[in-house]
Amino acid sequence: MTPSPIITDHALLRYMERFYGVDTAAWREAMASDVAAALAAYRGKHERGQQAFVMSSAGRVVTVLDERVRFLIPSSQPAVAIPRIII
Repeated sequence: MTPSPIITDHALLRYMERFYGVDTAAWREAMASDVAAALAAYRGKHERGQQAFVMSSAGRVVTVLDERVRFLIPSSQPAVAIPRIII
């Protein structure tokens, strides 16, 4: 029996973009605006259960959290959870 292929998030994003016309550039701009607002309002604390952007020490947004996700930051890859500001 052939195992089912594993679809990465990157492949899924490109599939949506290239075959279904999802405008990833527009979504990136929308997310960048949300991240900028969150950073401007950041007070150094993220409460469990808050929506958040997880940013690496290199300044890259590496994932996002919703109310259901618990995130543990590995000590080998320092990052911070920046609460998402909902306007």
